[in-house]
Amino acid sequence: MIATGLTGTAASQATATDHSRKDFNAFRSKVAHDIQPGIPVIGSCYLVVPATARVVQPYSPIAIRLTGGCAISDRPNAAWTVGPDDRAYDFAYFDHARTGTWNLFVDTPLGKRTWKGNFAYTYDETAQYTQNAPVTTVKVGSWAGLSTSRSGSKVTINTRTVRYSTSYQQPIAWAGATGWIQFKAKGASTWKTIKNVTTNSSGTYAYSYTNSGTGDYRVVYAEAAYIWGATSPISNR
Repeated sequence: MIATGLTGTAASQATATDHSRKDFNAFRSKVAHDIQPGIPVIGSCYLVVPATARVVQPYSPIAIRLTGGCAISDRPNAAWTVGPDDRAYDFAYFDHARTGTWNLFVDTPLGKRTWKGNFAYTYDETAQYTQNAPVTTVKVGSWAGLSTSRSGSKVTINTRTVRYSTSYQQPIAWAGATGWIQFKAKGASTWKTIKNVTTNSSGTYAYSYTNSGTGDYRVVYAEAAYIWGATSPISNR
């Protein structure tokens, strides 16, 4: 049996989507006002958000924070959104706070996103800040497993990979995943690719070859357009 070391949380997609929509509607109603024109700009406000994010369950709270001039204030008020102005689908909101939570739901669009600044101002709205536009790449997570066996000098390697499904909200076989089986000889410091891998419909691949020497084996799966790559645990044979 190939262990991938994954855990999953099951929930209905309708529930996750409903939570996401309610969250966003609450945000929009809270910030649905304009700052009066002529308010002076007194510095910059920077959103610190991860450059990458993995969707591996229906909901993940991700810590975010502010830096820059606005963070000097004890109660800054700032917001960033993702998507067109009239069809924004995600947000980061600091309600008189320097730290916050980005609610990553399973229905969030995958791919590269740019956080667009909506506003950043002091708690009393007497001064405002310029805002940065950080980028986050969101993909579903994947996991890889590997097992090995030996008969004399013949080594057999079995590998399996799964990836998270936003439709089923659980890991499923990653068919067509590409990667490399690698070997590191005992005492060596570098990995050597011994076989290119493309998984079958079950997300598995098997390979046998002759090697009288001992060492470590692993498989590395490359990332895809909307799936992060994965590296298996090491197997010594």
